[in-house]
Amino acid sequence: MKKLALLLSALIIMINTLAQSDDERNIRKIFDEALARGQSYKMLEQLTKQVGPRLSGSPGAAAAVEWSRRVMAAYGFDSVWLQPVMVPHWERGNPESAKIVNSKKIGSVDVRVCTLGGSVGTGPTGLVSGIIEVKSFDELKALGEKNVRGKIIFFNRPMDPTKLNTFAAYGGAVDQRGAGAVEAGRLGAAAVVVRSMGLNAE
Repeated sequence: MKKLALLLSALIIMINTLAQSDDERNIRKIFDEALARGQSYKMLEQLTKQVGPRLSGSPGAAAAVEWSRRVMAAYGFDSVWLQPVMVPHWERGNPESAKIVNSKKIGSVDVRVCTLGGSVGTGPTGLVSGIIEVKSFDELKALGEKNVRGKIIFFNRPMDPTKLNTFAAYGGAVDQRGAGAVEAGRLGAAAVVVRSMGLNAE
């Protein structure tokens, strides 16, 4: 019985090894096919040039869904269908504008800005307030509600240029864009300005 059990164990190990080798070869074939003859970048170019911006709930988003459906159908997928879903809807209002007013160093200067999707506007009259620059949420919280209330918070943390992985560098900075308004709002800030996600410290 022991010999039979050992033989069966050896057979199972051999079968698993062969199956694993087959899996590895098949996965390698898929990788090679995608890398050598893949269409991903070409499709991305078509999507961005033919459809353009695709903010959630926008006509562009609906066009992107239809574009994707047509591409999958053209590839011959055995089942392609659209499923109704509820998504947030936000529309950009009048062109946004910002200005530094009466700075002791540079006077009054127009500043180029772009409203982030989902933002709450300041209204037709805008707002004027002092601005506080911070690099992190910890720095913001250390200021406390007394110093933050009614102010404009400027999140100015660049991506870390020492990160070899650019996604890690981006991930280390993008939280200020995604959650900056919420964190500042909890302390009573009047508005938030967030730097572009880039490497430059200035």
